[in-house]
Amino acid sequence: MTRSLLLIIKSNLERNVSLKDIAINLNLGYTTVKKYSGLILNEPNFIENFNNQKKLNVNNIENDHTKTQIIRMIDNQNSTKQKKNKNELRRDNIIISKSRISRLIKEADYTRKRLGKIPIQRNSPAVIKKRRLYCIGLRQIEDEDLLFLDESGFNSGITRNYGYSPRVQKSVSANEFSRQRNTSLIAVISIRGCLAHECYSGAINSTILEQFIREKLPNYREKNQKKTFVLYNVKFHHCENIARVCREKGISLRFLPPYFPQLNPIENFFSVVKSNFKRSRLPKYNFDQLKIIIENSIIAIGFDIYPNLFRNMRRWLTVGEAGEVFI
Repeated sequence: MTRSLLLIIKSNLERNVSLKDIAINLNLGYTTVKKYSGLILNEPNFIENFNNQKKLNVNNIENDHTKTQIIRMIDNQNSTKQKKNKNELRRDNIIISKSRISRLIKEADYTRKRLGKIPIQRNSPAVIKKRRLYCIGLRQIEDEDLLFLDESGFNSGITRNYGYSPRVQKSVSANEFSRQRNTSLIAVISIRGCLAHECYSGAINSTILEQFIREKLPNYREKNQKKTFVLYNVKFHHCENIARVCREKGISLRFLPPYFPQLNPIENFFSVVKSNFKRSRLPKYNFDQLKIIIENSIIAIGFDIYPNLFRNMRRWLTVGEAGEVFI
């Protein structure tokens, strides 16, 4: 595009010539005429300033320079859209189409994906300091001596989310919307596998957890072994009765600071269990049926997954010890 062509387009617009006719007369694409007509009409000094503009074109501007600006914008706000990127570049006197922006982003090996939501507090200075101290301490403990305990809920009112219907009809399923009682799973994992698990009807409290530890876990003190429990820092985990039964069994307690699921391999364990559970669940089930499904979901997990979970946890310990950001 040249300044003389822009003046001709402006003259035609003033004479109310259609965009289609302008494109035909000037041997230009309709989209090009529409684009520059909008700029001429909406920006009074567009033609006068045109010679000073840095137009993004493979012939007169290096792609790397513009690509760097685009990636900088994306890094500053990764949820931005191409229209906003285009307007931001125009403020820097770079005229570029949305499709061209998309191509440059692709060339930079960036892809658009579902956003993962993380709490703002996760990477505050105070939390990073607390995380670093935790990581330094846990790195001193061998994998063989680490046990991770947590609870997870399974809703017995789960229904299927997809169904069939004719194209023009809505697919519906009649369900009772009364609140269903949750089924809770307590599990303990080590680098060798799931050491113990049990299902309970309803929520877990300190009494249930104390009973689980007392009945399901061996006495490591009698085996001249010392283990470390890693638990989330929730109130009922700090119950004195739980601490006492752990001491009796030769188990010390270490509590995870908040916002760090990456440092707890049992989170990934529960994710796999629930994935297996969803594939095998029944349309309706009682507590006993649900318990069988959960147990089968745990059995279906291969033993080779547990060392991988611990290796991933160790990788994040290194990140945390270095004081780096968790995403």
